Amino acid sequence: MNWERNWRKNREDERHWHGRYMEICEVALEKIECSLFSCPDDDWEIYVSCGIMFGISFVSASEAVKQREQMKKEIEEEYEKSGLEPSEDFVNRFAKKYMLDIDAFFGGY
Repeated sequence: MNWERNWRKNREDERHWHGRYMEICEVALEKIECSLFSCPDDDWEIYVSCGIMFGISFVSASEAVKQREQMKKEIEEEYEKSGLEPSEDFVNRFAKKYMLDIDAFFGGY
């Protein structure tokens, strides 16, 4: 799977969002995203979107890059098995393992 840097938000001021800064935005197949946001006063955030699965995983700054790469690898492996729509079993395991938070999208900020 080929991940490409996606800088739709290429202006510096647009990479800031609710006290966070978009460090990396990568997209595969124009439908799968795995982005990293830094936060100076809190955990970093990894945003993932793959078919019906989306959410934010909160992680320490020291583990953020490593965890994002691991998440991408697992998404790639699932894509090889299931295509663009991940299996329900994968979504449940992935969400539990990385404690994906969808509440952040619905009033969490």
